[in-house]
Amino acid sequence: MPQKTQDELEDQLASLRVQVRELETELLALEGADKRSSPRRLETVSVQFVAELDVVDAEGIDRSDEGVQLALSRPMRFNLRLEEDEEHVARSAELVWSRRQPDGWTRMGFQFVEAHPSSAF
Repeated sequence: MPQKTQDELEDQLASLRVQVRELETELLALEGADKRSSPRRLETVSVQFVAELDVVDAEGIDRSDEGVQLALSRPMRFNLRLEEDEEHVARSAELVWSRRQPDGWTRMGFQFVEAHPSSAF
């Protein structure tokens, strides 16, 4: 079998990276579809949030020189301020998932813990 050139290997690697991104997107969609219990609306809104200022017990379950994975004894609660119908409302929510994206942004999923919004904080 002839040996590939560096350009051929770089082209093949770029193609594989595109395929990986596409598969990751499909996987995220499947994971989200399995966990969602209500319909989603794709919209961009302004959101501010404050983490619960409390000590939370946790256990380190996976550790390396670069970081640690934690298991928490209870959900982390946040106070969110969202735009809804051109006004700000406050919602209390628990962090359900968090994932860093290849572009450096972090996506976070929250579940509201109260039935109705209140006035903004």
